[in-house]
Amino acid sequence: MKKLLLFFLAMLTGVSGAWAQRCTPTVRATSLKTGKYYMLYDAHYASGDVRAGFIGGNGTTIVKTKSETPSTFVNTEGTYVWILEAAPTDGQYYLKNLASGNYYYINGNNSKSSALSSSNKTAMTFTPYPDATSGRGTTNAIAADGTQVVAAEDYTLWQIENMGRGGKGKYWNGDAPTFATWENSHPYAFYEVETVADIEPWGYRIYTLYDGTSATEGSTPYYLTSTGTLTATPSEAEIFSFKKTTLNKLMPAGYAYKITGQTNNKRFTNPDGANRSNNIRTATTNRDDYDAQVFYLNEEDGTFAVRASNVNDNTWHANAFWNVENNGAALPDADYGIQDEKHYVWRLERMVQYNLVFNESTLASYYLSNEGGTAAMPTDSWQRDFCTYSYAPTTIEPSTEVVNVSMNWNGPFDISPNYNDATWYLLHMRQGGYNVKYAESDTEHHELEAVASFTGDDGYYWAFTGNPYEGFCLINKGAGDSKKLYASSTNNGGYPMMNSSNSTKWIVNGNPKNGEANAFGLQISGINRFINDYSNAKHLSLWQDGASTDDGSTLTVEAPYHIWVQQEVSPYFETFGKYFSLKNSAEAVAMGQKWATAVTTCDKATYDELKSFVSDADNIRIPNTGYYRIKNVSSNNYVGYGTAGYAGKGVGLIEVSEDNLSSVLHLTKVSDGVYTISTQGLNVQTQAGNNQPVRATADAGSNHTFTVLAPGVVSIRANQEDAYGYWFRSSWESAPESIITWEVSSDVAKWTVEEATSIEIPLNAANDNTGAGHTYATLCVPFEITGLAGAGGNEVKAYAPTKEGDYIVPGTGATTVTAGTPVLLIGAEGATSVTATIGSSYASAPATTNVLTGTFLGAAIDCTAATGTNYVMGLDANNGDRIGFYHVNNAAFALKANRAYLHIDGGSVKGFAINWDQLADGVNSLAPSSSIVGDGHIYNLAGQRVSKLQRGVNIVNGRKVIVK
Repeated sequence: MKKLLLFFLAMLTGVSGAWAQRCTPTVRATSLKTGKYYMLYDAHYASGDVRAGFIGGNGTTIVKTKSETPSTFVNTEGTYVWILEAAPTDGQYYLKNLASGNYYYINGNNSKSSALSSSNKTAMTFTPYPDATSGRGTTNAIAADGTQVVAAEDYTLWQIENMGRGGKGKYWNGDAPTFATWENSHPYAFYEVETVADIEPWGYRIYTLYDGTSATEGSTPYYLTSTGTLTATPSEAEIFSFKKTTLNKLMPAGYAYKITGQTNNKRFTNPDGANRSNNIRTATTNRDDYDAQVFYLNEEDGTFAVRASNVNDNTWHANAFWNVENNGAALPDADYGIQDEKHYVWRLERMVQYNLVFNESTLASYYLSNEGGTAAMPTDSWQRDFCTYSYAPTTIEPSTEVVNVSMNWNGPFDISPNYNDATWYLLHMRQGGYNVKYAESDTEHHELEAVASFTGDDGYYWAFTGNPYEGFCLINKGAGDSKKLYASSTNNGGYPMMNSSNSTKWIVNGNPKNGEANAFGLQISGINRFINDYSNAKHLSLWQDGASTDDGSTLTVEAPYHIWVQQEVSPYFETFGKYFSLKNSAEAVAMGQKWATAVTTCDKATYDELKSFVSDADNIRIPNTGYYRIKNVSSNNYVGYGTAGYAGKGVGLIEVSEDNLSSVLHLTKVSDGVYTISTQGLNVQTQAGNNQPVRATADAGSNHTFTVLAPGVVSIRANQEDAYGYWFRSSWESAPESIITWEVSSDVAKWTVEEATSIEIPLNAANDNTGAGHTYATLCVPFEITGLAGAGGNEVKAYAPTKEGDYIVPGTGATTVTAGTPVLLIGAEGATSVTATIGSSYASAPATTNVLTGTFLGAAIDCTAATGTNYVMGLDANNGDRIGFYHVNNAAFALKANRAYLHIDGGSVKGFAINWDQLADGVNSLAPSSSIVGDGHIYNLAGQRVSKLQRGVNIVNGRKVIVK
């Protein structure tokens, strides 16, 4: 105890009107940290002159000890103690001096007599002295034991550069006995100040072994009570919780704590700051900086001295310490004063900490002594109706420090995390006789009514947030997210209301009125006031006397499961089979039968089963790699590719109708919900900016994330780093019908996905020289075609033609087409259109497998008579509308997307007719008519003229005509 005695003697002797503290340097700091206490030592030694000493402050003046050795230095006034504070610039700090219990900063003046200020402060740069590249003087230094060392060999020395009014490049040069800044620096050392009494925030019993009379330590612990007296009975001892605090003008020799009693939540305080005999007071009010104590640790045996720090001046009673004195009674007093050393010694007895845990959050802590045995509820104040409790560990051992008490809610309603994820209930008063309804339009005090009807308005729905220990907040769906139930009046008959600024915590009390097990009451936490239908007025009001079991305070909740099914489950079955809704499976069909009944009547088990089913991602139909159409929810138009409807923006994704062939998009699945997207042989890219069409290029495609917004409806995010990176149908005048990127704010940013199984291709009608009526078109698409079906059942086939002389020979027709292959479609007269079935393969560019040249995007081709290289399919009006490939005398003929043309060296030939003689397999219903152009003469193969076309081969105007 010798160390503690010397410590107190140093504090208590001969210092009036000052902070009498013992501060000593410990070790040199190899690194600096803000908030720590330091002593600053000038280690300068030059030319046989020892100029070393500690640097301190005395009001506004810099002071310095001369020839002091760190190992022997003691300071009792804080004059030589500094606190390091961070400056705005990295690597710079403010120095704050604690002289006389007041804070003064280095302010940048060169004069030592005005170098400190209570308001102005200057940043300082601290560099390890041997590492300094400029301003380093040539000097030796003094080691901690007073011996001389070479500065460069001691890396715990520092160079200090004044960044303030002294100017950058001005260094501290503490030449004793003066103080100044200079062009070169002297080495300085930072010593950490010895710190005491760091108490872990916990629950403790505080006791002493002194009885106030004996000169020696006794064996009986005398515990401090909640009223500041002492007791020898452990069960009467108060358990105190500690919270470290920061007090203005607090010296570094001890740590300050706010000490709260557990049983009465009072704080220790010295009400009048007097240094005289009176109990260690407790107060019910928080006196801010006055209600803290400073604990001083005796490191030898862990005992404490405690000073009453709750005074706002530096007078003598600032050193009033907790002590023990004999009052002539059975027990000594606990009071403030200055007595012998033994009267100041206190000890802490650590308790077992009980934590009340709910949903993994600690709601409260309580402390009990470790008496061993089975864990049990530490305090009745934790008990709540509808709750059960479990303990970990279940048995208290001598080493047990913490017991977690888990609170489990088994009440009549589920607890909601927030408004958006709330579980809504109908709230009944008088055991279901009335529904509590919020109506904002009602008079102020009657906005919460008890009505017999139920119309399904949002005002009928209530939810409970919070926890059963602290209480629940009641929210109403119709009142909105910002309002909670608030007991604005606690008088009998007062009316609680929905309030956006205030809320009330409501404790749920079991209220089995008339034997209804799930009935409950709502009590204002800590107040004897209950929700009540006061005087049967059919308004939500408050009452106290006898209300806990009153019929008017009896509440129940009803979970409207069938309504929840309609709201939460029905959208999935109403979009059954669509992408991003329920997949078509046997299980889904069976659940659909349950759903059909549950929308009318439903119990909890059925609701839970249905909700679980639609919430299971495995039951949701998502696209695999393949062909799809994406439709905008707002416009019901499809995503396609083409020129935007405004100048200067080029081409990109736009809105098109379903019959536009570019509406067929190829999705490549990267992962669930993530795809690359291709159209017309190009790959859709992430946008570099907003308010422009989404681009597609030949580069590798970017990932696009499809997120379900509602059953069957998704957002498509092109840029994961951009809040405005979602596909958005533009309706702006500057960007009509374009797909741009923006935020998900309305239906224009919502999309549905449909499987693309086929395309519809219109056919052109013609009547050529064979007398055969038929239809035709060219086609080139990036996907495979696996079947062709002409309108009205008429046959349509695809041909890959060749050129023979001045004719185009169709070749053999087929009903399948390889992806990207340009073809000629020929159908019977009644085939005004053809439905093409889409296959699985994909081509990024048109193929060159026949005489035709195809295009996915459309092309402007030179098709004048002079060039003789490009020919487009059409009818020759000068030759009886004969089908073929012709010039159209247009230097920039605009060929539509997904078409084909003839690109050959035709010389001066202006066109190539179809040679129907070489139609190898024919097309049904191509029977010739009597409208034959020319002289009308018909010959058989023997050269004989005949009166009409015969079955077989006929010669008409020098051409072969085949009649089946």
